[in-house]
Amino acid sequence: MAMTVKQKRKLLATNPPKPKTYTEAEMFAFGERLILSYLASSLVALRDRFGFGKERMERFLTAESIHAQAIKENYVTADEILAQMKTETGFDLQEFIHKRSEEMAE
Repeated sequence: MAMTVKQKRKLLATNPPKPKTYTEAEMFAFGERLILSYLASSLVALRDRFGFGKERMERFLTAESIHAQAIKENYVTADEILAQMKTETGFDLQEFIHKRSEEMAE
């Protein structure tokens, strides 16, 4: 027989779940999957919406990797890049993400 909500709450109160501890290798693998997923979705958007082929995708990824390396090596922060983009283009990534999140929630 299934537990009632009250029984589940009591069980959790007496035996709270322990947070999972991840190894450095698991964290690294997660980061790799996250980056790969983001880049894959970016490439699909570039191809489908903007007609990018192999050459332009390679140029995009080369340029992107230069900036990612600069962030990794602490020459610049992502916040500094975003502030510069907002100043130069008027595009605010945080605002865009917030608007998109609200639209997707509807």
